[in-house]
Amino acid sequence: MNPKLLYVFYTLNAGGAESSAITVANYLAKNKNFNISFYVFNDGKTLKDEISPKINIIQSDKIISNNSIIARLQNYLQFGFLLSKSIKHKNFDLVIAVHEHLPEFALIIWKLLNPLSTIKNNLVLNLHFSPRQLLNTRGSTITILFHKYLIKKRKKTFTHIFTISDSIKKELSNIDHEKITTIYNPIDMEFLQKCAQSPSEITIDKKYFVTVGTISKRKDQLWVLKALHEFIVTNSYKLVFIGRVLEENIYKEMLSYIEENYLQESIIITGEIKNPYNLISNAKALISTSSYESFGYVQHEAMLLKVPVITVRLEETKEFYNDAKCFLFNQYDKNELIKSLEMIHDKNPKVEMKIMNAEEYLKSFDIHEICGKYVKSYLKIIKPNE
Repeated sequence: MNPKLLYVFYTLNAGGAESSAITVANYLAKNKNFNISFYVFNDGKTLKDEISPKINIIQSDKIISNNSIIARLQNYLQFGFLLSKSIKHKNFDLVIAVHEHLPEFALIIWKLLNPLSTIKNNLVLNLHFSPRQLLNTRGSTITILFHKYLIKKRKKTFTHIFTISDSIKKELSNIDHEKITTIYNPIDMEFLQKCAQSPSEITIDKKYFVTVGTISKRKDQLWVLKALHEFIVTNSYKLVFIGRVLEENIYKEMLSYIEENYLQESIIITGEIKNPYNLISNAKALISTSSYESFGYVQHEAMLLKVPVITVRLEETKEFYNDAKCFLFNQYDKNELIKSLEMIHDKNPKVEMKIMNAEEYLKSFDIHEICGKYVKSYLKIIKPNE
């Protein structure tokens, strides 16, 4: 009998965690004949085209769009009840909460509602954020207390936790490390190359730098816009921002700054697009100014496409990035960032050397190797005595 897996998502909008989970699920469905379903609470459509037709999508039918604290708490409780109702009579071998704390909480609620279910022994968390990052999130006291509750409940709720970096694993000090496995995100290199060669929804007729991520404080697009204003104008570049608007106030500030400084010809904000890889592959560099990354999916994808990467020097990602394969700068260090761009602009030989070093490093994220690790781990949980 083929294993039956249920992945629980908050959304299918573009994001590294969601994209990674879909990549693994597609591989298991296509190559290992796993029977896979997705349960989705929020109807994001960006990644739906990437999902294998072999995967069954169960869409939640009740969504609260209001972003107030009360509405979010209702969402969390509602998601747990809807999930419980949806899978009550289905016999899944493994249920996997993907990344967001909402799916995690939903499985806590589900377990409370179904104490006699055999599935409760096979609940897995695919963790992309560290506890430190959750607790440092700018939010209300209620939000922080809620995150502390989740961190405390993980130990009793989940059979196993998969982290995508050793730095996250080290922070889970309250959990037996035998219950935690680090497996890096896989990169489907063939799919990525195919997307990069496909026509883009947007055509840019000038050399440009690109940054990818939701428009938000965490991704710091406003800072990089201000920091690179003079450089891009002086050197006749464009700066392209790819990603959906998560925080409207940041987006409005960006638009105001562009208008006040007459940058309409130099700045492009694309919004969310289905295939950003053609734009990335033709960029002179990819710039990441995010204040937190657990893996940095888009940086790895850019490296694979042989695009120079400039990224913030972060404690969480030091196991992935170093000066040998990309450009690193301290957060908010404008001079260090521009120095990297000048090396790329001047075609410094170090740029090509970094690209070559990255090519060797990327072999460790091969989809067959990474997904093979998931197959072994999942089967060990489902059939511990075999």
